Amino acid sequence: MIPHKTKRGAASLARLKVYEGVPPPYDKIKRVVVPDTLKVLRLQKGHKYCLLGRLSIEVSWSHYNTIRFSKAKLFESDNLRVLKNAEIHLGKLLEVEQ
Repeated sequence: MIPHKTKRGAASLARLKVYEGVPPPYDKIKRVVVPDTLKVLRLQKGHKYCLLGRLSIEVSWSHYNTIRFSKAKLFESDNLRVLKNAEIHLGKLLEVEQ
């Protein structure tokens, strides 16, 4: 609650800007999620936590190795795709002269 009847509250309401959606200077910028930052912001210091994968393994989830293998294949194919696209788009810029 803002004390809107006082001078200080009225001034703060005058400075308040509210947007529906993403405001114009920021709507062109690519949005990213940084998982390590979320972990720092959301978990309180001193509280214990666990990862879902580790917890699943401990209760005898049998598909861990399958998922790990498929993730490795996906990561490898992604790297190949990125390198191929870079070669197509950048062409001669990637070649290093010796």
